[in-house]
Amino acid sequence: MKFMFGSKSLISVSMAVAVAVAVFLVSCGSGNNQENSDVKVTNGIAISESSYPSVVQIFRLVGEDQYKGCTAAFVNSYQVVTAAHCTEGQNSQDPNIYYVTYQSGQPVLVAKATRFKKNPDYSGGVSASDLAVVSFPADTAPATTAITDVVPKVGDVFTIVGYGHNRTFKTPQGDSGSGSGTKRVGTNTVAAVSGGFIRFAGVPGSSSNLEAGELVASGPGDSGGPLLINGKLAGVTSGGSLADTSTGTVKTSNYVNLKSEESVKFLKTVLNK
Repeated sequence: MKFMFGSKSLISVSMAVAVAVAVFLVSCGSGNNQENSDVKVTNGIAISESSYPSVVQIFRLVGEDQYKGCTAAFVNSYQVVTAAHCTEGQNSQDPNIYYVTYQSGQPVLVAKATRFKKNPDYSGGVSASDLAVVSFPADTAPATTAITDVVPKVGDVFTIVGYGHNRTFKTPQGDSGSGSGTKRVGTNTVAAVSGGFIRFAGVPGSSSNLEAGELVASGPGDSGGPLLINGKLAGVTSGGSLADTSTGTVKTSNYVNLKSEESVKFLKTVLNK
């Protein structure tokens, strides 16, 4: 990738049962092998860059002219909260991490990160420690979203926002997907709050029996994306997996709980510092 520089219908009974079974698996912390999701919003609704403006796409350099994308949310005028694995391979004091927007479908570089700090307890994979704060030059943020003051609970309705895959499927190489490159949004309900995670299950893609934007989940292509409850940031995507049930395949998702004791302690050491 090269950057330019510049400025409802009802859900079917079978799918409802499948999601209910997956919610039980999520609540138990089980299911198929969990992978860092590089996560996108499955069954999401496409939105413009100006919608949820605090939610942005970031890329990190992983090779010559090769970049990996993640989602992040500005929480103040110069810092985003994202997943720690979105900073892998980078120098914390001079990272090749870039905030990018899109104009006429083309990526446009907005700013290069100046530094980052990740949770020192993070050691890889899907983890409740998978949290980082990336700093950009002063006043980079197009908008900001406050971190919630309320502890998330089972049954809370939430919104997730992300870039990319709108469908997740299995391949011999693991979970894959299609439909990346678009900012999407959708809603779902918290199934469990445990082990430092906010957990839930959703559909792996769009369905003729389900209105777009409902029962969404994270999928391959964009990690670090926000989970918003009442418009405030409550979680950050770490990963998830596809789970097979007797009535179909669903997508489980694990978001780092920003109100866990560990997350609160880490964020206090780095935000506005």
